[in-house]
Amino acid sequence: MCDGTKVVLLGKKKTKENKKEKATVKHKKELFNAILVSPKKLTSVLDVSASFLSDVVIKVNENGMTISAVDPQRVSMVFIDMPSGFFSKFRSNTNFSWGVDIADLKKIMGRAKGNEAIEIAYNGDEPSILSIHIIKGKKRRTFKIRNKSVKIDVNDPAEDEIVKFANNVEEEFKVKLKMDLDVLKRIAEDARLIGETVHFEYEPDEPSLVKVYSVDPVSGSVETTLNISDEEDVKGSSFADGTPQYAHGCYGLEYIDTFLNMAGTVEVPWMTIGEDLPLILRGDFKKEKGRLETVDGGSIIYLVAPRFEEDEDDLYDEEGNLKDIEINDAVEENRNAKPVEEEEDTIDPDDIEFSEG
Repeated sequence: MCDGTKVVLLGKKKTKENKKEKATVKHKKELFNAILVSPKKLTSVLDVSASFLSDVVIKVNENGMTISAVDPQRVSMVFIDMPSGFFSKFRSNTNFSWGVDIADLKKIMGRAKGNEAIEIAYNGDEPSILSIHIIKGKKRRTFKIRNKSVKIDVNDPAEDEIVKFANNVEEEFKVKLKMDLDVLKRIAEDARLIGETVHFEYEPDEPSLVKVYSVDPVSGSVETTLNISDEEDVKGSSFADGTPQYAHGCYGLEYIDTFLNMAGTVEVPWMTIGEDLPLILRGDFKKEKGRLETVDGGSIIYLVAPRFEEDEDDLYDEEGNLKDIEINDAVEENRNAKPVEEEEDTIDPDDIEFSEG
């Protein structure tokens, strides 16, 4: 008994100095903080990543945050750049990589309502913990997620390699179109009624037109003609060397749908079409209300490998035109459907202080 009592008595005595030391640790500033007053913006980014892998690596440095991913089938890849201007508030005193389950992160983000902000924070005192605060006024709900050991395929390109690859592909482009995502969404909805792919085709003989169609040996076909000179269809266009050249590519609709999930978050994107080259979609993220136009809001580069379909000649008539097919009223209903806009309370990021522990 005496020995046991002695051990207790010899324990470290609590002093004012100890308490002061603990207080100092508790209020130590985070190494990384990022606040978003509109969590839906980041959720849209996570939707794109979630379509590739369950786990991804998020990289953070003093300039911002990036996500890059290649899908397991190696059909598509994405590079998402979220500089400091993407966030309502941002600061980072360190560089780190974080392995995370995208589905889990989305669920946590989904707990924030329209009038709540989100803060992501990292403290070196807990190197395996990333904190996510859901904020409303002075109230905070805090989730802590652990760093996961994410296996990276050694054959997958690094972030800079994805950007470099996209730039190299664009050097061989034939046509660039600046298309509203609502137009692209309508095209995808029409094509989905027929098959699982969509073709983009441009012929110099008809310099003002771009054909977009879907064909299926059983269902038939559907075709949409876009007028390059009509701003309702195409917001801008350019050609390699300034000369119209033939371009064609066939792509899986499931991968086009992935980018369409960015609608409402991305400005009008540029779409690059070559001759059986990967489709490239580049878009800038929309700036939040009240932000300065000079602030860099981030961007996304999305690539989809082309598909090569067989027996397409059976889908054309003797004059080389796509065979007609009757489409039910669902096509017209899709075209006339108007997106529902949700109203959100405005949050001033200046009213939110970075967490200090």
